[in-house]
Amino acid sequence: MHEQRPTIRRDPIEWEILPEFYPQYGRVSGGIHVVRKLRPDGAAWYAVIVRSSFALSRDGTLDYEPMPSSRTDEYLLQHRWDRWEDAVAVAEIYAEQCLAGEDE
Repeated sequence: MHEQRPTIRRDPIEWEILPEFYPQYGRVSGGIHVVRKLRPDGAAWYAVIVRSSFALSRDGTLDYEPMPSSRTDEYLLQHRWDRWEDAVAVAEIYAEQCLAGEDE
């Protein structure tokens, strides 16, 4: 079996990290995205969104991303990064875990 690597597409708003195959999910619908979001004060922060409707938390768990009006301050602090580089690093680690079958 050959090693699969994530493909990364970069643009000013979003990085899309798409492993070609997740062992337990088959082909990924929605992929892994690092998305720039706006804080209430207008500053940028970043979310790692997986399969279109889940967000990766700081402790590495995958949680449902609620509607904006339902996101508490605690939720946002656990699921957002201030630095682009930190969010991308977490997304890349998660992609590697998915490729290795460790994202259960």
